[in-house]
Amino acid sequence: MRLSQFVVCILPLLLIYSITRAQASSQHPKKPTIEADSSRPVHTSAESANTKSGTSDEAKSHTWMEIANALGSVATALGFLVVIIQFTYTRAKDKKDLIRAEEEKAMDLVGAQEEQVRMKREFDLQLAQSHIQQFEYSLFSLLNLFNQTVLQLKFKEVSYRPNDPAAVEEHGRAVFNITKEFIERICEIEISDDPNDPDNFFKHPVSSVAEARDHMIEYYQRIYYQEFEEILNHYFRSLYHIFKYIDESKLILDEHRPYYATIVRSQLSQNELLAIMFNLMIEGYGYPKFLRLDKKYNILKNFRRDAPSLEHFYSLYTVIKDGIDNEDGDDGINPKEPFQ
Repeated sequence: MRLSQFVVCILPLLLIYSITRAQASSQHPKKPTIEADSSRPVHTSAESANTKSGTSDEAKSHTWMEIANALGSVATALGFLVVIIQFTYTRAKDKKDLIRAEEEKAMDLVGAQEEQVRMKREFDLQLAQSHIQQFEYSLFSLLNLFNQTVLQLKFKEVSYRPNDPAAVEEHGRAVFNITKEFIERICEIEISDDPNDPDNFFKHPVSSVAEARDHMIEYYQRIYYQEFEEILNHYFRSLYHIFKYIDESKLILDEHRPYYATIVRSQLSQNELLAIMFNLMIEGYGYPKFLRLDKKYNILKNFRRDAPSLEHFYSLYTVIKDGIDNEDGDDGINPKEPFQ
């Protein structure tokens, strides 16, 4: 823009300068040098007039030639400037086009990156949904097998009399009604403080957490498992592997695991939770692996401790769970800790 303004200003000046120079040349023509020559004849007045007339014509012709030359110079300069302007304009236009092309390329690149991010987000979302579907399919398959295991539970009390009508026989979840009776029998024995009580097999009252646990394990294994070990082993094993699958699966995020643990937890009855609580405290059965999962997912969250005798053993369960170490299975129980 500045160059075009400069050209517009300089062209009139060049034109005026050329015309002025041409006029100055016409007003001051060169005088021919006259040398005295005796042999040259003297012209008459008529010849002098003709000579002056010819000189004037030559001067006018010379003036127009000067003007033509000036105009030619101006035209040449104008053409040169036009070439410069055109070159400058073309270069500026090419630069703008290049900048525009780079901007469009950058915008296309940004658009491509945004599209790539969007596609990746959609792919990740679809992949996560696919993983969740795979996980849920496996989990509900395990739950279905677990429920089938519960339905196949069967307990029949041993009777020495053939066809004894008093012999108890239960199926499915009703089996845990029988387990509850056995567990309450253990609890009544354990919390008795009277050494002379005929139902108390101890010669002294329980005085510490470690002692209470030892007695509980002894009688749990001797009285409870001799009746129910073969019946409930598969049940506890199936339930343990369901929570283990929830805990270790790579198909879901950690924040989703408690939700699925809640679904499994909702399948358990109160009598089942009671049986699970005692299983979790017995080393070699639910302790320590299953107890770690219980500590993480609070399997006994909905357990109701209605019977006073259960309160003592729930306290024992709490002490063992709170003291369990995540590495070597050390329960952290102090042998001298009072049992309350």
